[in-house]
Amino acid sequence: MNNRLKNTDVVILCGGEGTRLRAVIGDTPKALVKVNGRTVLDILIDGFTRAGFGRAILCVGHGRERIEEHFARGTAHNVVFSEEDAPLGTGGALKNANALIQSETFLVTNGDSFCFMDFAKLLVFHNACGAVATMALTRVKDKHDYGSVTLGKKNEIESFAEKGAASGSSGLVNTGLYLMRKDVFSRMPDKRAFSLEVDVFPKMTRPTGGGLYGYITEGQFVDIGTPERLRAAQGMTVG
Repeated sequence: MNNRLKNTDVVILCGGEGTRLRAVIGDTPKALVKVNGRTVLDILIDGFTRAGFGRAILCVGHGRERIEEHFARGTAHNVVFSEEDAPLGTGGALKNANALIQSETFLVTNGDSFCFMDFAKLLVFHNACGAVATMALTRVKDKHDYGSVTLGKKNEIESFAEKGAASGSSGLVNTGLYLMRKDVFSRMPDKRAFSLEVDVFPKMTRPTGGGLYGYITEGQFVDIGTPERLRAAQGMTVG
């Protein structure tokens, strides 16, 4: 087991309402949707545990009682909850969890996608760059529904366009998985609800901000954020 990973917290953003999936999943929290018989959260946490991480912080909002009950049934995983009384967005949810994060460097991931890779190599890259935040990137056929990225020298991110914006030509997209240092919180706006993708990352690109790097992975990337992608995931070997 990688001791550095064991002491690195994982923050899972799973407070969203899953509006685009509502017709398929009803009131079930996205994080408890099952893929091939296992909940999304179980797949994520099992994968991070196998990789060597020791502790997970779940940012819970919509359906949080059901998520907390799911883990109260008995689990060997070290899980704590950061509760949201109102929707905070990806940035607000992470900021809300700040006091619970014990490690100086921590992993953040969206709770409706999987991107498993060699996390020890990601950590080495992150530290070698002196990055404030490192975004895991991959290539997909359809870029329209993902944040697109352009890399500069030494893999520092020069542009970041949130999904739905004009896509960059690099073909690289944001997987929704990040390695961050605690000082990332000083880059966040002074408000409660906001988005990492809209309010933080674009301001960290060169030449205006700096400190945001991209790590290209060939690891499996699965996103269940729409009914079509959820159906496709059911036929994959995930985690």
